[in-house]
Amino acid sequence: MVQVRVKTSGMDFKQIADEIGKDVRELKSDFMGSMAEVIAQTSPIDSGNYARSHEVALRSGSYAATKQRPDSDSRISRDGSPQYPNAREEGEQAMKADIASIDLSKDTFVFRNPMTYSSLVEAEHAVYARARREVGALLAQSVAKIRSR
Repeated sequence: MVQVRVKTSGMDFKQIADEIGKDVRELKSDFMGSMAEVIAQTSPIDSGNYARSHEVALRSGSYAATKQRPDSDSRISRDGSPQYPNAREEGEQAMKADIASIDLSKDTFVFRNPMTYSSLVEAEHAVYARARREVGALLAQSVAKIRSR
C-alpha cells in the first residue's frame, strides 16, 4: 500500500483563505484536486488498474492495501495498449469524487492506492513522492487561482 498524508493543520488554510476572502473548504478542495491531478497524470499505465485505483480519504489510523487485480484483467499491456486506456482520467475523477464527498473541515487527509502491489510501483515510479514534492507549488497555484476569481 502506498499513501501520502496531507496534514493541513501545519498550513494555515484559514489564514490564507481569510487573506484572499474565500472559504477554507474551497481552498482545500482546489488544492487537493491539484494533488489528484498530479497523482493521476504521473501514474504509470500497464494494464491500468493501478492508475484507476487511487483514492482520497480522511486519515483514520492504520490502513493496509487489500485490493487485487481481477484475475480477468491482464497484468501487462496487450499489443502496447493498456486494458483501460482512460485509466489516468478514471483515477483522477475517482479521487475528485472522493474529495467532494469528504468533510473538508478536517485537517488530515490521505491520498492512497489500495492495490497490493502499489509499493512496488511507488518504488519504481515515485508517484506519491513526486506529488509530495509539489505541495508548496500546488498550494501557491490554488491560492492564485482562487484569489483571481
